Amino acid sequence: MTASIRYEKSCGIIVLNANNILLLHYPSGHWDFPKGHVDGAETEKETAKRELTEETGITNFEFIEGFREFTQYNYRRQRHLYQKKVVYFLGQTKTLEIHLSSEHQGFGWFKWEDAFSQITFDNSKIILKAAETFLSNR
Repeated sequence: MTASIRYEKSCGIIVLNANNILLLHYPSGHWDFPKGHVDGAETEKETAKRELTEETGITNFEFIEGFREFTQYNYRRQRHLYQKKVVYFLGQTKTLEIHLSSEHQGFGWFKWEDAFSQITFDNSKIILKAAETFLSNR
């Protein structure tokens, strides 16, 4: 029996406060940006905004226009193969206080170089590098 391919899409935000980047610590042990699955007919930005609020309590932020990058990868769950696309935006906030959801076990505000070291997955490091390049070219 051949495994069926299923498609998933998530959206997230690289959140800046001054020159610090917010990373969330997931229960599986990895560190990454706030993100989550698209619900229904949500736009990518609506998903990213909702997930940021649900996962961190941050409601006061602005998108930094012009940045949209994505990663794509495959994984298996049960007997299904999933192809997942994660779209990232860039945003800024003055909020430092985080109200962490039960989906996470911690968070941190990191300087750029520390964020690169803290992030677990190479795909996310590539996205952070793209954000750094985007900001330096503005």
